[in-house]
Amino acid sequence: SSFEGAEFCLISTEIPWETVLFTIDLCVQNRVKIILKPTVSEPIPPDVLGKITFLVPNEKELEVQAAGRLSVEEKADRLFRRGAQNVIVTLGNKGCYLHSAELRRFFPAADFTAVDATGAGDAFISALAVYLSEGHSIVPSIKFATYAAGLSVTRDGVQPALAERIALDIYAEQIDES
Repeated sequence: SSFEGAEFCLISTEIPWETVLFTIDLCVQNRVKIILKPTVSEPIPPDVLGKITFLVPNEKELEVQAAGRLSVEEKADRLFRRGAQNVIVTLGNKGCYLHSAELRRFFPAADFTAVDATGAGDAFISALAVYLSEGHSIVPSIKFATYAAGLSVTRDGVQPALAERIALDIYAEQIDES
């Protein structure tokens, strides 16, 4: 299967829900970790959340997944308690927030002047998957992903704004592993 040897699968709920569920089950069967980007459509049921390795909503998507007058931290905690193994809330120019079994922590955004933020979420998730799959732990992977997202907002568009690996590797040399 195309999942053989894969470590991560990135899934967006912009595709039909049946396809999302089928893909998640295929990942579970093949022991492939799931990075899920929810859209603002509807809450993900707890039985599905329990299969998600990394749930990565932005603030609007977080509100759909955990509605109410709660802080980002409280909403992330609610999703974690419902089964998501790690919740990373992307907060635009405020960075992101991680809630995992070991860590609850904010990460600042990379210091770039935004031209077009359209592709920042895609850049973040893609870079996160790459860095994790290379064997890095969650903290340096989030720092790497934050830098990739920051670099992407300096350019117009989505795909054209994604950073080249060489530009990211220059930054990666400076990442503190803690």
